[in-house]
Amino acid sequence: MFRSAFHVSIMIFLSRVFGMVRNIFIASFFGTTGAASALQVAIQIPYMFRRILGESALDAFFVPVYTSYAQEGDKEKTDGFISNVINVIGSLILVIIAIGWLIMPVIIFLQAAGLKSSSPEDFNYAVSLARITLPFMFFISMMALFMGLMNANRNFVIPASNSLVLNILFIGVLLFFGSRVAHVYALGYQVAYAYIYGGFLIFFYQFIYIRKKYDFHYRFRFNPKGEGISRIFKMMLPAIGSMAVVHINIMVDTLLASFISPGTISVIRYAETIIQFPIGVIGVAVFNTALPSLSASVKKKDTVQSASVFRRLVHFILLIGVPVSVGLFAIRHDFVTFLYQYKNFSAADTMAVVHVLQFYIIGIIGFFGVRIVSTLFYASEEIHIPFKVGMAAMGLNIVLNLILMQFMGAAGLALASSIAALANITVLLIIVNRKYFPVEWRKCVETLIKALAAAAVMYFAVIRAGHFFEGNSFIERLFGVLIPVLAGVVVYFIALAILRPPGADNLFAVLKKRFKKDGSDKDSPA
Repeated sequence: MFRSAFHVSIMIFLSRVFGMVRNIFIASFFGTTGAASALQVAIQIPYMFRRILGESALDAFFVPVYTSYAQEGDKEKTDGFISNVINVIGSLILVIIAIGWLIMPVIIFLQAAGLKSSSPEDFNYAVSLARITLPFMFFISMMALFMGLMNANRNFVIPASNSLVLNILFIGVLLFFGSRVAHVYALGYQVAYAYIYGGFLIFFYQFIYIRKKYDFHYRFRFNPKGEGISRIFKMMLPAIGSMAVVHINIMVDTLLASFISPGTISVIRYAETIIQFPIGVIGVAVFNTALPSLSASVKKKDTVQSASVFRRLVHFILLIGVPVSVGLFAIRHDFVTFLYQYKNFSAADTMAVVHVLQFYIIGIIGFFGVRIVSTLFYASEEIHIPFKVGMAAMGLNIVLNLILMQFMGAAGLALASSIAALANITVLLIIVNRKYFPVEWRKCVETLIKALAAAAVMYFAVIRAGHFFEGNSFIERLFGVLIPVLAGVVVYFIALAILRPPGADNLFAVLKKRFKKDGSDKDSPA
């Protein structure tokens, strides 16, 4: 399982790197202006939909049902089930797109009401961009279904490449049109159209791939009340709701940020994008590879195996989440400068993003850990549990937002989201401990304490290494981030090897296997 997670992580890492490059160009051309906020609000809709459906939820409720059909060995019945899901889900999404296009001004108002009063031109611009990108939702839903099919068959790399293809396309559009348009508004329209081109390209390729690889024969079947689709719909709303909580929190942040200033939305988005980097590389990869393994053990009612896999996941969250949080805090200013401070993005813009980012960092373990912990509930088809807990966390976030923004501005919104995310994962772990099997709190605490100790040593190494690169050229900025990160990784793992917290041996075993050239594609337990 964890070996597959590393393979997927490589692909997702490349996707996130190209995503960062894309954001560098966006920040360079748009800065933190009202137009930047309008673009961020508009593209937030398909991105949120993609993260909720394309990266977790649809995969989560499709895999268990598809697995049960595949285990029966009836190929015609399985193909009929897949075709019916494609037709029913696709039709539903098309209806949502049509309604969304008509009421788009209302949708944008719910996300950025303050923008309408402070900058009506940018508000209308956001509505136009959002209407262009809206059809991308159809392609996202189809890609999510294909991802579930491939993940269930232990093919994780191809679906993980979706973001990479899209980001390469966006970079090409920004480079080509960036110097050819008279105003950033025209450039924003080109970026919006790129979503449609990229979505169709990936959809078409993966549909052909699935037909050939899995001998899938598409059939025109439409039965919303079919056995398989009924099971999916039963899980669908709570699954989407539980995975949407983090992103609804982000929407609330965006809405409240729009009342602070026209550019505050873009500041929040730039900071949130940085946080999504480790979440995407680590959280999504582990989620997609852990779900099939947990589903199989849960279906077999193998509590011992389920508990073993889940506990390793919890230790993984701590052993990786802690150093990522501490390391990112150590290089936060240099990292933001390296990513964004070019052309129209000023030093003042950098400080604004850094100030918000440091409060998002507090919640990294919660942000990416929630989706990993939720794998047990998805595998058990008890989606209502993370949904209810997530809704409570969302309520906490809104209350904290309204309080903290009065004293801290945009930084208060980030801190509220972090506190809510940490509360979310804590409650889920308590439920697992009471309902399924012991989480082994003592070992978790020991792992946390030793991970913090190792990360503290790493922090000073990162700070020290950063002093050698303080120039303003691109190369100096690059090495000012890269060398401290490499030094931090080495120091952290050395400290971890000395302290040996619970779960460390398994992590080292996974790393050792990852670098062996055995060429095996099979998933083996670590």
